[in-house]
Amino acid sequence: TSVAAEGVRMDGEGPPPVAVADGEEAFAQGVINLLRHEAERRRLAAEGRAFVEKHFFWSRSAEKLEQMCVEAIGARAHG
Repeated sequence: TSVAAEGVRMDGEGPPPVAVADGEEAFAQGVINLLRHEAERRRLAAEGRAFVEKHFFWSRSAEKLEQMCVEAIGARAHG
């Protein structure tokens, strides 16, 4: 959905390489479209993988989680 796609948008970049559809009919039509167009499936798969490899990796995620925990502990100690 468009709401889910916004959740993976990265600051300073365009929309993520995902197929977006809101509603049952649009979702079904999007699936059918991808099933019928192999080149589009391959393009979306390759761009999607590159996007994930560029933006989502364990060390960065662990750093973010650690920072959130430190901030939560600090807020609780002062609140």
